[in-house]
Amino acid sequence: PQTNMQIPGGPAIAPYEPPGARGRGAPPYVPGANFTPGYSPFVPGAMPGVYPGGSPGGFPGTMPGGYGQSPGGYGQAPAAPVGGIGLVKSLLEKISNGSTLPGPDSAKRICTTCASTQVTSPQLSESICERARRVYLGLEGGSDTDGALSRLLTLTDAMHQQEGLGSRAAMAVVSSVSEEFLSLQYSAAHRVAAEPQLRRLGLIKGPSAAESVDLLGESSPAPSSTSGAGQMDLLDMGGSSMPSSTSHDLLAF
Repeated sequence: PQTNMQIPGGPAIAPYEPPGARGRGAPPYVPGANFTPGYSPFVPGAMPGVYPGGSPGGFPGTMPGGYGQSPGGYGQAPAAPVGGIGLVKSLLEKISNGSTLPGPDSAKRICTTCASTQVTSPQLSESICERARRVYLGLEGGSDTDGALSRLLTLTDAMHQQEGLGSRAAMAVVSSVSEEFLSLQYSAAHRVAAEPQLRRLGLIKGPSAAESVDLLGESSPAPSSTSGAGQMDLLDMGGSSMPSSTSHDLLAF
């Protein structure tokens, strides 16, 4: 142990202490010292240093920003909206993948949902266009791209035949995704069903292939009937004025 050294009659000289020697070792325990309100040095089942009730950016059992507790944590994804436009998009997804059949009933259901959840016609049309574009580009997965587009076209056609919100949304869809719908003309499986719908929506003009065949079929028997009638007239009217006069002239000469 070091002791103070003092020269007789001179000043007292403190013993030498190396740098860092002061403060070595744990400080003596003093009850209530260094206490932070809200801090618990030990929480059963938690990691050291966890605040009761948690703190931003903490571990399980913490306040917003933690791993698994409140919104914004690492282990949770934001939940999809249940009502409003989220419900409409869910219905469109079911129609697109074939879980729900498109038609007047599904169109009426979507329009009723929009009216009850305050979804406007621009929002509805944008949702349908977004689904059609993703299907056309193959971003929804699956191999039946033409089938999904055909179902969306059928839904749009059914909405176009309604009044109010459905009709307005259908016209906006036609003007936005006409290229996607017109691609169904080159689908061997869906062309026959798609062409009348495209014609009603104003995307294609002129008669369909079936109508042109009917026109040709109706025009073909006309000459035969006319020729047959003419032939019958000639045969039946053998004693008409013209043949009779000719025969009389010949006999006269």
